[in-house]
Amino acid sequence: MSAELEKLKINAASTISGGINVSTTTNVTVSIQRFFANGIALSLGTTTIQATSFKNDNGVTLSANGLPSPPTNGYYNAYLNGILQPAGNVTLTNSSLVITGTVLTLSTSAQLEVVSFGGSSTSTATNNLSVSTTLTT
Repeated sequence: MSAELEKLKINAASTISGGINVSTTTNVTVSIQRFFANGIALSLGTTTIQATSFKNDNGVTLSANGLPSPPTNGYYNAYLNGILQPAGNVTLTNSSLVITGTVLTLSTSAQLEVVSFGGSSTSTATNNLSVSTTLTT
């Protein structure tokens, strides 16, 4: 007697319902540094102010390379006698602040403001999906 296989025909239908909830928390940090130099010498055209001419907010004189680097995520402003200088005329390095297009007089004061932005974000995803499958023959 030979064995015969019986084929079963089963249909499956699945339904997915629900959703995914995502919660994100973002923290932004801002760092502001200010530097001051007084009694800048007369210079026509281009003025280079060495880092050692500047003091920080605490009145501490900066070292030779004590100025911050230009921030990747931020900006810097330079003021001469309280007047904001155009961005294209100002170059900041660790060792100096160079301002072009200047006609300065003796006892000019310079102020430098460096603003940097940082931050971090964390996200949490909650899966609220459900699958319901029905089999029929």
